[in-house]
Amino acid sequence: MALTWMNQDQALLPDGKGGYDWVKRDDPRVTEVRLLEETAAVGDVAGTPADNLLIIGDAHDALRALNRTPEYAAEYKGKIKLVYIDPPFNTRQAFEQYDDNFEHSVWLTMFRDRVREIARLMADDGIIWVHLDDAEVHRARQVLDDELGIGSYLGTVVWQKADGPRNDLPNFSTDHDTLLVYGKTAKAKLNRSARDEALNSIYKSPDGDPQPWYDGDPTAPSAHRNQTWVYAIQSPITGELLYPTNGRCWATKQETVFAAMSEYASYELRLLDDDVKRARICGVTVDEVRKGVPALMLTVPLDEARRSAEKRKASGIWPEYILRPKGTLGRKRPQPNTGSNTRTMWFNNEVGHNREAKAEIKALFPGVSPFATPKPERLLRKIIEVSTQPGEIVLDCFAGSGTTAAVAHKLGRRWVAVEGIESTVRDFTFPRLTKVIDGSDQGGISVSKSRIPLVELPTDVTVAALDDARKVVQKLLDAGIMDVDRDAVLELVRQMRTKPVRNQIWAGGGGFRVLSVAPPRLSVEGELVFLASLSPEELSRYVAAQLGYTLTPDRRGVAGVKGRDALIVVAGVIDEEIVHYAVSLTNADETVTIGGTALHPRSTLTLAALRPGSRAFKVPDGIIKRSKVTR
Repeated sequence: MALTWMNQDQALLPDGKGGYDWVKRDDPRVTEVRLLEETAAVGDVAGTPADNLLIIGDAHDALRALNRTPEYAAEYKGKIKLVYIDPPFNTRQAFEQYDDNFEHSVWLTMFRDRVREIARLMADDGIIWVHLDDAEVHRARQVLDDELGIGSYLGTVVWQKADGPRNDLPNFSTDHDTLLVYGKTAKAKLNRSARDEALNSIYKSPDGDPQPWYDGDPTAPSAHRNQTWVYAIQSPITGELLYPTNGRCWATKQETVFAAMSEYASYELRLLDDDVKRARICGVTVDEVRKGVPALMLTVPLDEARRSAEKRKASGIWPEYILRPKGTLGRKRPQPNTGSNTRTMWFNNEVGHNREAKAEIKALFPGVSPFATPKPERLLRKIIEVSTQPGEIVLDCFAGSGTTAAVAHKLGRRWVAVEGIESTVRDFTFPRLTKVIDGSDQGGISVSKSRIPLVELPTDVTVAALDDARKVVQKLLDAGIMDVDRDAVLELVRQMRTKPVRNQIWAGGGGFRVLSVAPPRLSVEGELVFLASLSPEELSRYVAAQLGYTLTPDRRGVAGVKGRDALIVVAGVIDEEIVHYAVSLTNADETVTIGGTALHPRSTLTLAALRPGSRAFKVPDGIIKRSKVTR
């Protein structure tokens, strides 16, 4: 069932007071492209659109400017690799730094329209992470399905945000947030992460195989569909007939299993009267079960088969199907060489929790109340590392205190951060990112913290396991329930200790530019549309942005170009003299588009005669017509 809500076919415009007004989607103010004005630069910047950007303004206006203004579109449209957004959760609470009290219809429209602009900015292999709590997550997933496609859904991550229960709530103490993860297209893939010691410790090589493995399940699901893979295998150790459990089949085709078992002893394919048994395993009736599927049966006496199997096991690398000591079957599962897939449960001991995030903010801004729900840098580090490579672009259009941009910068990614509340940028985002640039931010992931053992550990014992073992032994000793030499155990505990190690990861560098979304220039009164009074230079930039012309500051009198068409903008009447002058500024192989605040009737004919294919229009009429789109 499609998700519907009130005013779904309308659009929202900021009302200048922190809220929104409903308007028709063809209102020219909806599709107005706002100018981006540079207000500051920090650190090493080139002064080009390729710089890291901190944009002050409404997210929709900023995203639209990045998509529609040619200078920025060339750098960002279709090139954003990772989008992380932590939109207002709609929890009907009002926090000091932002308003989180939207009606559902307002929230859904706001979210949908921003996702549409975000999708245009994303690369084909780009990934978006949407961080939510329970208030809107179910509706947000439907919006994402509609806008990005159900097939673009990659998964849902649950983050354990709390490090302890809250007893001041009426029912549940909420421990988690939810992150919905979608790709732009089927090209979107998460990076595999390095395998940790705990995962690798289960892989061994008791048979001398150069590829470590663990003893896994020799069966697979879907017995109903793979009935020819359901049959008996006679054990060469016990002589017992081994079958898959109900609902399961052997994991590979019979030829593969036969070849593996034949290394242990002599086997043949033999039909048994076991249709009833096989039907029960497959979940079908005896009449429905596949007939004529042979079993793998020994061709030699059991004693001979057992000696043969034991000799084979002692001779070296075992086949894919292995014999366990009691005669049952296992299957080698080799240790992966490609790293681990990202798992969907993220615990706070791995990626941090809300209290850790608040401590990071307090360390950066002593004496200032932190955000209500900041995110720890370790959480953003994992998201960025599994979604991007160094040098790729990260976008956060609900930047808040700037955690996403700060972590992206420290990890060598480019970034764009958008925050709509000027006081938040002034008090938090800008100073925090400045501290990242100058190296004074030594919190969060700037310093890695780990522990190393005092003794060399076996390859299958991790530091975490050693710490846990030491704690257990100490508790048993303190409880006095072990009849052991206390001094010897204390010495053992001492040798099991680990020590902390700190390594500086980030020391500063780079830079960013601060852009401000210009105020709206169009106003509407009934059927009339008005353009604010602009300077000649701002009028040229404004018209160029609305019509998609690339600015040409190096060409006298030419505001911009689009292919072989040159744009001339005049803050006055377009008359025949202006037409002659405009044509003189352009190349002979260019057409000319002239915009002005008024249009003399004869100017159009003159322009057509001087430069066929050219046109002249009155501002704002000529740009409003181009701007009326519904999506």
